[in-house]
Amino acid sequence: MKTRMLVMLLLTALVFGAIFGFKAFGRHMMNSHFEAPPPPVAIATAEVRAYRWPRVLNSVGTFRARDGARLAAEVDGVVAAIRFESGQSVAAGQVLLELEAGVEQGRVAALAAELKLARLDRERYRELASRRLVPQSEADLRDSAYERLAAQLAAERALLARKHVRAPFAGRLGIRQISLGDYLKAGDPVVSLQSVDPIHLDFSLPERVQGQVAVGMRVEAELDAWPGQRFSGAIAAIEPEIDAGTRNFRLRAEFANADGRLMPGAFARVRVQAGAAHEVLAVPMTAVRHEPFGDSVFVLNATDGG
Repeated sequence: MKTRMLVMLLLTALVFGAIFGFKAFGRHMMNSHFEAPPPPVAIATAEVRAYRWPRVLNSVGTFRARDGARLAAEVDGVVAAIRFESGQSVAAGQVLLELEAGVEQGRVAALAAELKLARLDRERYRELASRRLVPQSEADLRDSAYERLAAQLAAERALLARKHVRAPFAGRLGIRQISLGDYLKAGDPVVSLQSVDPIHLDFSLPERVQGQVAVGMRVEAELDAWPGQRFSGAIAAIEPEIDAGTRNFRLRAEFANADGRLMPGAFARVRVQAGAAHEVLAVPMTAVRHEPFGDSVFVLNATDGG
């Protein structure tokens, strides 16, 4: 019995000893791992080089037509003739639309006939008054009647002219919004007209760079519609005030647009060439470490050994 108890105690001691020994060995290996120096890291080096770097200011902007209008009827009337096609280029003053004007034309013709008789009557009474055959007041009455008819005729002709819709400037028309025979009220839209050559690009820059830009500086624009292409223009105007809310000021650049690829309303990424290029020191982008507290690079100092 005593022998069996002794064997069991011995086995228990061996088991606990093995467990404690394994844990002690594990702690020793872990401490050895953390205390060992990290293995050397393979690195590549590059020389800092000097480059001529352009002074560029970046922004975004929107293209605007040099002149743009939504043409509309000035008076009520029925569309009698449409003298344009959607997308057509037109000249300034070109007639685009005619409304029925039979009544107005009749009034103009009648007043023109009355004015002709009034002119003859005025000349006759002037002659008679010069000979003292009639009082001067009679001649004055004929003068007044003639001038009144002339004013009425001018008013009717102006009303007749408003029966025509003309292009106020040269440009390209949009899609027409009326059809032959439509009854239009004053103000009803007819078609849009845009002057797009040259075309303007409006954008903003922060006030801190105000002293770096001037009229005539080169501007480049990139559009998603024309990937890989840059369109060149120049600053045409600078807003003489700074927005108190955004602390930005507005600029307008002008671009040649003979092929019509630049359209009003298009979004563009803008680059302003702000002065001559200056010399800068440059390193590869992969050498820059980006950290929350700032960007940094490692500098390798040369030693006597190389």
